[in-house]
Amino acid sequence: MARCDLTDPAARPPSTSPTTVASNIAAVANPTEVDWDGDADPSNPMNWSFWYRWCHIGVISLLTFVTSLGSSMLAPAVPDVMRSLGSDNAELESFVVSIYVIGYALGPLIAAPMSEIYGRSIVYNVSNVLFLGATIGCALSTNVGMFLAFRLISGCAGVTPLALGGGSIGDLMAPEKMGTAMAIWGLGSLVAPVETSLI
Repeated sequence: MARCDLTDPAARPPSTSPTTVASNIAAVANPTEVDWDGDADPSNPMNWSFWYRWCHIGVISLLTFVTSLGSSMLAPAVPDVMRSLGSDNAELESFVVSIYVIGYALGPLIAAPMSEIYGRSIVYNVSNVLFLGATIGCALSTNVGMFLAFRLISGCAGVTPLALGGGSIGDLMAPEKMGTAMAIWGLGSLVAPVETSLI
C-alpha cells in the first residue's frame, strides 16, 4: 500500500468534500470576486479601526482637493504661461485649461477597469505618481505641445480620486455612516476651484 506524505501540500489528494468543491467551482467561475473569512476578518475594511478608516478617507479627500485645484489654478496665469512658451494663439489659451478637463473625462475609462483588475490601492499609487510626474512635466515644458500633453496626462491621472473615491468610501464605511464621509470627500472638488483664486 502506497503511503501519502500529508506534510507535503503537493502530495495531498484533492478534497472531495461538497463545501470545498463548491467553493473551488465558485472561485473558478468568478476569480475577481472578493470575499471575507467571516464577519471579523481583519482584511475587511469595515473591521479596521475608526482612526485608520478616517485616515484613508482623509487621504482620498486631500487627493481629490489637490487634483481638483489643477483644473482651474492655471487659468489666471495662462497668458503669462503662453508667452513663456512662445505662443500668442488665443484658441490655445483656452484649450490649455480645457485639456485638463478632457483628461478628467478620459481618466475614469482607464482607472475604473484597472481598479477592478488590480485593486484600488495600486491604481491610486500609480495615478498619484503619474499626476506628480505630469505636473512636473508641465513646469518644465519648453513648448506648447509638450505643455498640452502633460496637462492631458495630469488630468487623466488626477481624476482617479474622483472616479474611485466613492467606491473606496463605500468599502470603508457602513451605509448609515457613509453620508458624513461622502460629504467630506465631495467637499474637496467643490472647494478647490474657489481656493484657486486665493492661491
